[in-house]
Amino acid sequence: GSGAAAAQLEAAAAEQQQLSEKLRAARAEVSALSKTKTELTAQLATAADGSRLAAADADCRSAALEDEMAAARRSATAALASAREETAEARSAAERAEAGRAAVAMQLAEATARAEAAESRACEAEAARARVQSEAQETARTAASE
Repeated sequence: GSGAAAAQLEAAAAEQQQLSEKLRAARAEVSALSKTKTELTAQLATAADGSRLAAADADCRSAALEDEMAAARRSATAALASAREETAEARSAAERAEAGRAAVAMQLAEATARAEAAESRACEAEAARARVQSEAQETARTAASE
């Protein structure tokens, strides 16, 4: 019976050895998995940081674009106001020029009328002078023949 007991003891010791090896292997696997989990957690944190940075960057760019658009709108509004002002000034200048042209045309018409009147008076004076000269010559002839 002692041989059988010894064999049983040996079998138990071998089984214990096998279990110890399995336990070691399981512990090594747990350690490896734990290491992997730590690495993945770090990667996840890094990715989250990157995502936060990208989101913050996108917000900054969006705000900058909003500012640029607002500045462009202000600039366009100012340019439009300036163009309207220049158009009004040009229209006003054109109206003044037209008024000046009309005044010059009126002065020209008046001057032309005065010139025509003066010419007419000159013709009448010439005719009167010719008449007086003719009468004087007639008087002289009559006096000479007497």
